[in-house]
Amino acid sequence: MQIFVRATIAVLAMCSLTAGATPPTYDEPTEIFLNYCIPHFISTGQELDQRMPREGRRMLSEQVAPSFLEHTPGKAWLVRASETSMYVVSIADDRTCRVYAREADRDVAWSNFDKASSFYFKPLVPIPLPPQEESGPRRTKGLYFGADPKKSTPVMLITTDSSGAKDQFAIRFSMYFLVREDVERILKTGKAD
Repeated sequence: MQIFVRATIAVLAMCSLTAGATPPTYDEPTEIFLNYCIPHFISTGQELDQRMPREGRRMLSEQVAPSFLEHTPGKAWLVRASETSMYVVSIADDRTCRVYAREADRDVAWSNFDKASSFYFKPLVPIPLPPQEESGPRRTKGLYFGADPKKSTPVMLITTDSSGAKDQFAIRFSMYFLVREDVERILKTGKAD
C-alpha cells in the first residue's frame, strides 16, 4: 500500500518533496487516509465511487452511512485492512473525504498526521480552530496548503476522541476544499470560524 501512496502523492501538484528524502512510514489509519482520500482529490482515476466496487468494498446502507457523512448526501464503504482492523471511508457529495478508525493509537495518529503533512505538502498553514475543539476528550487539528486567496485550497483535518464512548470513533481524518472566499477571510482575520 505504501508504494501506491508514495506514487500517488508524488503527482500532487501542490506537493513539494525534499530532494532525495525517503517518505516516512505511517500507522494503518494514516495509510488508509493517504491511500483513499488523496487519490480522490487529485482525480487520478481513483474516484472512490468507481474504485470501491472494483476493490470489492462493501457500501454501507442508507441507514448507517449518514453518520459517517456528517448527515450530508454521499456514500460510505467498509474497508477491512487486515483480519483485525476495519475502517469506514466516506465521500460526501461536496467531495469531503473522511476516514474513520474505531480503534487506533491517537498519539501515533497525531504524530503521523504532522509527519505526513510536513513531508508531502508545503507550504502548510495551521487553521485557527475555536477553543472548544481543542479541549476535552475530542481534539482537532487542521492544516491547509499553499494559501493562495485566488484559489480554493485543500484542507486536511485530524480529529481524535478519547472518551471511550461506544458510539464514537477514535480517529477521523477529513479532506475537503476550502472555497476561495473562506481562504480570504481566514487570511484577513486569522480565524476559521
